[in-house]
Amino acid sequence: MAADVGTDLPCDRLSDLPDAILVSILSLLRLDEAARCTVLAPRWRRLFSSTLLLDFNANMPGRVDVIGTVNSILAAHPTAPVRSFRAGWRYIPPEKDLSSGGWLQELARRGVEELSLDFGFHDWHHRIPVSLFDCSSLKRLRASACTFPDVPTAAAAPPLARLTEIELNDVVVSDASVNWSA
Repeated sequence: MAADVGTDLPCDRLSDLPDAILVSILSLLRLDEAARCTVLAPRWRRLFSSTLLLDFNANMPGRVDVIGTVNSILAAHPTAPVRSFRAGWRYIPPEKDLSSGGWLQELARRGVEELSLDFGFHDWHHRIPVSLFDCSSLKRLRASACTFPDVPTAAAAPPLARLTEIELNDVVVSDASVNWSA
């Protein structure tokens, strides 16, 4: 009986799943967790580059350079669509260049539908660039501890027309933006 222990190894059922399901699974993981899966096999490396979710967890001091990481991943996959982008910068002071304006333009080009920007709760507020309004495919927006950009006065069409959900926490919004469509 003791000799039988370990002879019936479990099957690798994940490898039998279609690529679309594995990409969906990877998209639900934090970016660092999904990246670790690339060591499993060449197939996983290829699937990682197809994920539609970019989740940068930069909420702990001493974490990797999130700005450089975001820039390098976007540059490494220039044509990959991005369904969801989440990033948190809890320990980056407001004078630090987050390059988020360029990211928003890039995400708009890639058809981002969900955007979450968490700047932590401090005495200062990071300013979200006006390029946020270029994200015409955006359906869900979550923003924390920031200053919302003013709606461009020359906007012919309603900005963020596809937006169905918005969550703002500790966000400064001008009266002009609140009353823009009134």
